[in-house]
Order: sequence, then C-alpha cells, then structure tokens
Amino acid sequence: MKKYSSTSPGYSIIAAVLMVWFLLILTTSTLNLVLQEMQDGRGRQWYLSAYAGAEWALELALLDIKYEGYGYDNDSFTDMQTLWEWAKYPKISYEFNSKVESYSGSIDALGIDIIPLFSIEDTGINSIDNINFSNPDASIVWNLITKSGGTSWIWDFNMTTVVGEKTLDGWSDFVFNSSRKIQDILSWEDYLVLQKLDSSGISTYELTGEGGGFTLPRAEVFSSARVWKYKQNLKTTIDNTEFLWILRYSVYSWN
Repeated sequence: MKKYSSTSPGYSIIAAVLMVWFLLILTTSTLNLVLQEMQDGRGRQWYLSAYAGAEWALELALLDIKYEGYGYDNDSFTDMQTLWEWAKYPKISYEFNSKVESYSGSIDALGIDIIPLFSIEDTGINSIDNINFSNPDASIVWNLITKSGGTSWIWDFNMTTVVGEKTLDGWSDFVFNSSRKIQDILSWEDYLVLQKLDSSGISTYELTGEGGGFTLPRAEVFSSARVWKYKQNLKTTIDNTEFLWILRYSVYSWN
C-alpha cells in the first residue's frame, strides 16, 4: 500500500484548501460583523434623526399656536413633508385640535380649569351663542368673565338661567343687575373659570356649546417623524389654564 507523507503534493493541496476555507469563513464572519455594526450605527443615527424630527414637528406646532392662537380649529401638518430633498432626512407631521362643541372634564381638589368660550379659525374668532354647564355634585364654583364684567355661582346653568351680573361702569364703579340671563351676558371672547374650592376629591362636569365651538382647557399635540423605516411619535400636553392663570383672580359675586 502506498503511503502519503506530509510532503506529498496531495497533502499540500488539501492543507491549502482547508486554509483557504478557514480564511474565507473568518473573512466572511468579520465582514458580516462589520456590516452589522455599520447597520446598527446607521439605525441609531436614523432613530435619533427621527426623534429630532418629531421634536422639530412639535416646535412647528408651537410656532403655529403662537401666531394662530391656542384655540384654532383642527390645525394639522399631516402630509409628511420632507425637511430636505434627500429621502434619508426626516419627514415630519403633527396634529393639534383644541376646539370642541362638548367636553366632559374633572377637577381635583382645589383645582382650576379656564375655558375660552370661543375658537380661533381661519376666518377669525368664532364665539359661541350659548354654553350649558352641568356639575353633578354642585361643588364647583363657576365664574363667567366678559370684557366688561361677569357673574359667579355654583349651580348648573343654560342660556335661560337668570343670574346676577356685575358690569364695569366707567373705570372704577360696578353696576349690579340681578335679572340677567346667561344668553344676554355672553358676548365676545368670554372665559369660563371653574374652581373646586374644597378638598373632597375629584369633581366632574360637562360643557356643551351652541353656535360654534369652544376651546379646551388642555389639548394635545401629536408630532411624528419618519426616517427610512424608523418612526418616532411624541404626545405633548399644552395646558391652556397655565396661560390664563391671572383670570382665576377675577370673581364676580352676587352682591
């Protein structure tokens, strides 16, 4: 029987093939690892770009709110516009709607909600003709504020409810009218301030408007951005009550 030694040509060929196969596997594995790291790095970059794009969309919404007003009607930027021409850069969108015709809310103990009784639309300011307020446990003090005066009480009301109204006569004197109706008091750009002055816990209420919509005490901005297959969504709550906080000191009592 013929024996092969380590110096025979056949053995050298087998050893060379095995070496090439090992180097090929090593090279392929290393290349795959490098490509995976590059893909992960690119993914993190796109992820951060999408997050930055969502924040940019939020800033755009806040800019529109600044110039259009908080109570504007169903504003949106939803066609996923591209910030730059290249597809790898963020495509952004946002949605914001603070106008409603009915609202069910709640106030914590010693809390406050301030609700503009109008909305700002493309055609201008739209004030409601009537507002109905329902408070199941009558624990919320409401304060209706107009440009020239206002009224306060604790019970439910609708457009025909008779209340007492104080109006400003000149610059310093108030005139009291004890037989005014809510529908007669409502004018233009009025505000409804709701306060819970006890510590008995959450109290619920309902508001419905007629002749137009009113503005929520709090509304949410939904901003989004997409880069390639990566998408980021942000939800930001804007508290209208914080902007109008000074109105909480306007109280018009019955006497």
